[in-house]
Amino acid sequence: MKTRDKRLGFFRFTAPLGLKKGSFSKVVGELNNESDSRKQLLARSRYLLYKLRDKWTNSQKERAAILFTKYPDIEKAYNLVDGLRNIFNKAIDKGVAYTKLAHWYRQVEESGFKSFNTVANSIYSNYHSIILKIVAPMLPPSHSMQK
Repeated sequence: MKTRDKRLGFFRFTAPLGLKKGSFSKVVGELNNESDSRKQLLARSRYLLYKLRDKWTNSQKERAAILFTKYPDIEKAYNLVDGLRNIFNKAIDKGVAYTKLAHWYRQVEESGFKSFNTVANSIYSNYHSIILKIVAPMLPPSHSMQK
């Protein structure tokens, strides 16, 4: 049922009589996951692309599965971003960080995304200072960077 909210100036959908609170949104959500238009699917998926895969809700996991099935390039781009994010968040040793960055560069080259090549070139130009900023905060205080 569609009602007009005069205070806010938009339509809002309310559950038909007889449905328990919350059950209407579940039914509508289940129907929309498969019947979303291309534009709706992309618009509703944008927030999950900013989040770590571990922090997705169950509905975001379902939507991501649909999105990545229909658009494999988006999954490839998400995995590249996630890979770079993991290098910054989990690199412990300088050598490990260099190795992970080298693998990430190779994945970027294989992907064919020009925008990622731009990012990779920027990182490559400044990788010494970037690696120091990644590794230095993760080292114990006794391993200061005095060299």
